[in-house]
Amino acid sequence: MQALQITLTGGPLTRREGGTQNLEAYQLYLRALAWTAQAANTIDLAWARALPWDEAFERGRQLAQHAAVV
Repeated sequence: MQALQITLTGGPLTRREGGTQNLEAYQLYLRALAWTAQAANTIDLAWARALPWDEAFERGRQLAQHAAVV
């Protein structure tokens, strides 16, 4: 039997420019990103008529504000 052989092409893996070496900063960024996603999803519920507009926008505002202070 012959073993399956593959050849990978391309250059070495390199880190993209930017970013951070600070793990705590990255974790805070991810937390804030999650809060912002929740805010956007809450607004989407209003568009889908699953929540009243006033309630959805107020909840979305609160979530977005929380993301800003995380």
